[in-house]
Amino acid sequence: MRYDFRADVPIVHEWLRAAVRKYRTDHLRSPAEFPKLTRVELAFLVGTPSPPTLYLDLDDRPDAEADGDATFRCVAELQRPGWSAFLLPPKGDRQFVATLPDGSVRKGDDAADALCAEALAGLLLSAKAAGVFDALPAAADLMLDVTYEGDRVWPPYDEDGGRAEA
Repeated sequence: MRYDFRADVPIVHEWLRAAVRKYRTDHLRSPAEFPKLTRVELAFLVGTPSPPTLYLDLDDRPDAEADGDATFRCVAELQRPGWSAFLLPPKGDRQFVATLPDGSVRKGDDAADALCAEALAGLLLSAKAAGVFDALPAAADLMLDVTYEGDRVWPPYDEDGGRAEA
């Protein structure tokens, strides 16, 4: 099973830009209700029977973690039905090949989850590099996280079990 995540880059970037614009507008209207953010989380659910879906969670907690308690949960949602065949292939199709947002190719056996998680991190990093979050009212050290089916999968933990820098 193959999937090229490069095609998703402009769609995900525009989806994130729209959410950033909305939050910025809300912040300018009511900074106390919509304060500066400390963390952006790209959350993903495979979604059976519904289609695979990306969610955007925003957090203003000082020591925010990907713990399911973001201040602003599910502020935006983007269904990715085209990912279903890759994530849930027919039985017996266990060779996975993913082209990541940066054009690199990864192969895996038995499960697409790790490849998809890496692609999600690539989508989030490409959005950051493209300046998608520049207009977001946020702390200078804005944290980025990716969760997959409720588990934090990126950035990786450092040797001491703490958060590695993105």
